[in-house]
Amino acid sequence: MNALRQPLFIVVSVIAIISIAAAATFYLQKNRRQAELRAQLDDAAGAQAALRDQFNALSTASGALEDVQTALEETRAEQQAAEQAAAEAATEEDAIRDRISDLGEEEQTITQRIEGLNTELAAAQQAAGTAQQRAAEARQNLENLEKSRTELEGSVGELRSRNDELTQSLSDAEQKLSSRQVEAEDVRASLEAIRTDVENLTSARSELESSVATLTDQNEALTADVDATQQALNAAQAEVQAAEGRQTRLQQEVGALAETRDSLSAEVEDLRAQNQSLHEEMQAAQDEQNKLQAEVVTLRGSTEELTQRRDALATEVERLTEKNKELQAAADSAASRQAELQAQVTELEEKLAAAEAAAAESAAAADAPDGVTPAPADAAPTDPAPAPEGGSDDTAAAAPDLANEVAAAETEAADEGMAETAGGTEAAAEAPEVTGSRVAEAKLAGAFSNEQLSASFAGEKFELAITNGLTVSGDYKFDGTRLRLSGVTGEAASIFPMTCKVDLGDASLKFSAYQGSCAVLNGQELGRQ
Repeated sequence: MNALRQPLFIVVSVIAIISIAAAATFYLQKNRRQAELRAQLDDAAGAQAALRDQFNALSTASGALEDVQTALEETRAEQQAAEQAAAEAATEEDAIRDRISDLGEEEQTITQRIEGLNTELAAAQQAAGTAQQRAAEARQNLENLEKSRTELEGSVGELRSRNDELTQSLSDAEQKLSSRQVEAEDVRASLEAIRTDVENLTSARSELESSVATLTDQNEALTADVDATQQALNAAQAEVQAAEGRQTRLQQEVGALAETRDSLSAEVEDLRAQNQSLHEEMQAAQDEQNKLQAEVVTLRGSTEELTQRRDALATEVERLTEKNKELQAAADSAASRQAELQAQVTELEEKLAAAEAAAAESAAAADAPDGVTPAPADAAPTDPAPAPEGGSDDTAAAAPDLANEVAAAETEAADEGMAETAGGTEAAAEAPEVTGSRVAEAKLAGAFSNEQLSASFAGEKFELAITNGLTVSGDYKFDGTRLRLSGVTGEAASIFPMTCKVDLGDASLKFSAYQGSCAVLNGQELGRQ
């Protein structure tokens, strides 16, 4: 009976050893594959973050291009305003030039009018001089005629006196003639002589009276000429005064026009300076526009290049996303396969333990003396009993080695945080314990985040949230450099507890792996909120 049991035990042991070896080999390959997949996932996440940064840089460049285009539009508007102002200034300059031309023509007309008035004034002054000369000559003739009339009146007076004396003498003579007849002839002769003298004096008187009348007529004519000449002189003087007044007014108007011309000339110079300044500003704006257009062309080229690069990066992101999904699916499949293999390993361990117990029991029954009851399998020693044959010794020695390899594989899987709930006890044993510090935990308290992850710590409780993804919460302990996260339930409980090395600054929090734990948060840097 013992002879039959030993071959059966050897066959079962060999089968168990082969199964355990195959399972352990597959388990190790699966762990390596998972490590490779996780590394690829990390690379994909890093590439995705780099692509997101490049996409943000492209968005910033697009915003800068929009700013440049806005500045270009504003420059164009300013240039149009400057061109419009220049056109208005040119129109105003043309109007001022036309006004200056009209004022020049008006000035020429006024100058010609002044020259005509000066000619008229010279003619009037010449006529006034001639009239004054004629008036002087008339006054001289009048004075001469007055003297002649005075002389003639004196002569006439003398003749009248003489005539009166002669008449009186005639009367006396006649009286003497009447009284003295004797002397009649002498008296008659004297009377005839006196009468002849009287007639001569009468004729002379008549001639003198005619001359006086003629002189009086001439005097009256000369007086009339003097009055007419005086009136003409007064009229000429009035015309001269009026011409002088007009000349004064025209001179004042010419002065005002000259001042207006000077003012308009100054305005024209100012407008020309403004026009020149506007031309310079327009030229500067044109240069700036050309420069901006060149920059726009360059930026458009850069934008096209960046757009192409963005499209390529978007394509790469999509490819990496698809690859990430594939890797995630492969990781999920590997996790499922790991669970299956873990179950198989557990089953094989149970079978191995049963086989070892059966072998020990069989060996004890074979070696025990008759009448002695063998010890139960549970009381069997840790080291396997020596087999009756050499093959049994090899098989029994190989079984603990395979079990140790399985335990090492489980420990390695637990250290990498990839074991399922069934392996949670072993993983928990590998995460180093941390003694919390109230001072350090008070310093850590608060909220931190980056583009991919956010974390909050308060009252020995923590919460981790992946952007647009999973959120986990639990307990934490922090001693100033190490952070232990535990007490997590749900679908992410398999990777907890974990212990991370933490670099805590005033405004940042950085996670690092610690003794094989905290691989999922390794390298994450969050900013304090």
